[in-house]
Amino acid sequence: MSRRRFSSAVLAGVAVLALMLLAPASSQALSIISQAGPITEIAISPTLQCNARYAGDQFYEFFGGLPGSCTPILARGERTYDESGELQPVSQSAVLGSGSSADPFRVTTIACAGTVEECGTGAPPLVTVDVTYVVGQDFYRTDLRVQNRTSAAERIALYQYADCYLQDSDQGYGYFDATTGGIYCSAQPNNAPAARIEGLVPVDVGSSFYEAGFSTVFNSIVNQPGQPLPNGCECGVLQDNGMALGWTGLTLPASGTVERSFLTAFSPVGTPVRTVPPPDPPATSDSDGDGIPDSLDDSDASVPPRIGETVIARVVSGDVFVRLPAGSRPRAGARAAQAPSAAPVPGGFTPLKGAEVLPVGTIVHATRGRLALTSAASRINGRTQTQRAEFYAGSFQIRQKRGRRPTTDIALRSTNFAQVCGSGARARGFAARGRSKRVVSRLWGNGKGRFRTRGRHSAATVRGTIWLTEERCDGTLTRVTRGVVSVRDERARRTVIVRAGRSYLARAVRATVRTRRP
Repeated sequence: MSRRRFSSAVLAGVAVLALMLLAPASSQALSIISQAGPITEIAISPTLQCNARYAGDQFYEFFGGLPGSCTPILARGERTYDESGELQPVSQSAVLGSGSSADPFRVTTIACAGTVEECGTGAPPLVTVDVTYVVGQDFYRTDLRVQNRTSAAERIALYQYADCYLQDSDQGYGYFDATTGGIYCSAQPNNAPAARIEGLVPVDVGSSFYEAGFSTVFNSIVNQPGQPLPNGCECGVLQDNGMALGWTGLTLPASGTVERSFLTAFSPVGTPVRTVPPPDPPATSDSDGDGIPDSLDDSDASVPPRIGETVIARVVSGDVFVRLPAGSRPRAGARAAQAPSAAPVPGGFTPLKGAEVLPVGTIVHATRGRLALTSAASRINGRTQTQRAEFYAGSFQIRQKRGRRPTTDIALRSTNFAQVCGSGARARGFAARGRSKRVVSRLWGNGKGRFRTRGRHSAATVRGTIWLTEERCDGTLTRVTRGVVSVRDERARRTVIVRAGRSYLARAVRATVRTRRP
């Protein structure tokens, strides 16, 4: 069984009871059995947990026996759905097929993403897992499909997580195969010398990956739902490890579906899968998963950002507009015109749709929108490590200097400061009449990594946080609702730590250092 605590659900109403009577018990698992192997058993539970056996091994390849600590995870907003009470069984087919390449073994399992009560309404999306296996192969294929049962489109993310139990051992190293993007648990550091491996290999492009301690990998998904995995591998660390793939920023159309596929691969001699079958149609590809076909998209946001040069921006919701720095290449007409904005476009700005590579120096207008920003955090062993945060309800400029571990600066835009606050005698008059708290601009942030919001009088560096930076006539206010923020007061020349539930005002006129509850 899984090491994570399962939540319980109480049946409520006739509709919910009917759903549960039609569905198989979540503790059961249906297995594809292949005497010829080399994968001799592939198990999938009604709540989509999985496990497998490889020829010669006494135990299952993932921790926990049946149903196993191997599971897809769906993220919708701030919520994740996995086997721990958030995926309700709906249906499961029998084992079909003969195991040949023309007629593979296959099992189709469907679960509802939600609590028992929610699924009884028929509104939550359905998650379908199709598992297929051809006898003689060292891998089997899984197709994950999410079906929207409402008339509203939404943003989702799909992950596949596994807690490794490689060759009857709960300890192992990691290995990343740059050729296919596959992430593996391995018997040797970096699979050198080559030895036993098991891994997840993406069929569809645009995935992120992670290998580390099993709980670290799992928590990187459920504690930051919807965010890309850090594209990291603790390949040289012997530990109780796990691995995951992720596809983020996906658009689930109204009453439509989204599908992503991967291989679960094994090799007793350390040979990674190198011949990955192409993704199934649709014929119109979308490399960065932003809902815009590649034929109309001149900005492939599946590439990593470059330190001090570019960031990856993805619209989460609402209307977002951008103005590129002088000298930047203008966007192609097809890209800009693909989905025109219904909202008025600010002067000098262009609507941002889907995901796009933006140069550092870009100005973002998101007063009625929400933007996910992925920037480079460092370069390790030739690979770019990234960080991600969301910004909304404000306007700002993206800045980042080159360096080994750069900070991404988000500078608030306060173009009408003099108009709101005045200057000289007028500003002092506002202060005398108690109007100095008037707000000029503001910006909310939600994320972790080396991000820093800058106002006129202070700079706030986050530590995994939800925070507000507010430009006022009397100074720059930082308010924290989750986590911790380090605020540098430029006038007082000191740094103040602001924790959740508190705020700090870096005053424009005099430097008074204090914290208070908002």
